[in-house]
Amino acid sequence: MMFLELTAPGSPIAESASTISSEDHKLLVLTPPAPTFAETSNATSAGADVGNTDKVFNQMIAQLNTMRAKVRALESENKELKAQVQYEKSFKEHFSKNLDEANRNWHSTELEAAAKDAELGRVRERLNLVQLQAAEQEELHAVKEQNIELQARVRLQFTLTTHQHVQMLKHMMHDWKAQVEQKIDDDFVKNKADQKESASPIDADYERLKALIEGHEKIIANIKKGNDKFVTQIKDLREEENASLISDLTAERFEVFLYEREKMVAQLENEKRGFEQMAHDN
Repeated sequence: MMFLELTAPGSPIAESASTISSEDHKLLVLTPPAPTFAETSNATSAGADVGNTDKVFNQMIAQLNTMRAKVRALESENKELKAQVQYEKSFKEHFSKNLDEANRNWHSTELEAAAKDAELGRVRERLNLVQLQAAEQEELHAVKEQNIELQARVRLQFTLTTHQHVQMLKHMMHDWKAQVEQKIDDDFVKNKADQKESASPIDADYERLKALIEGHEKIIANIKKGNDKFVTQIKDLREEENASLISDLTAERFEVFLYEREKMVAQLENEKRGFEQMAHDN
């Protein structure tokens, strides 16, 4: 890289001193002599050096713009990865809250069942005291019906909540897929525009297909990773000793979640195969 140090050329002839008349004290300025041939040559050389400096400066600007474009691309990729991490984090927090809700419902149901059992014990004691077998059987039947009704209400409420969560899950997965595809389409439009202006054309259609394949692979990998955790949780709930109604309902809910996620994986894999075939044909 060249650095130019510009200096003012010295005059070959010393400047003449101005004189002041002793009579009228008027200031006289002498005209400097015309530049010599050496001064003209130095000026021409300096102009050439400035031209070279402009070229180097333009190259530096071009390199700087290229580096800025790479930085913007890395920032965009980093932003997308952060969004994926945030999505998984919120997804886990969401189901953690659901599990907490299930545990609270479970505890409440156990307390209610314990109260019913205590009531049933008191009824039995009264029936034993008065030796009214028929009344005892009737009371027992009433308590059993209440327990059955209570379990039916819990199951219905749990089923409705599960359906709502499934719809939310499907929406979140499709929204995630749509965001990835929208980003790819935006890049495709930009590449199309660059393709017309660039001296070395870019195959925008091929780049779009490649980006779609990579985007589907990332989504599939993330969903499968979450599926493995659901499989483990379902297994633990099914193998619990003295499993309760809430345990069974929670396992059923997770099985529905797993089913919907596996459906999404199958859909994405099918679309990915289609993109791969299109890229191969292209």
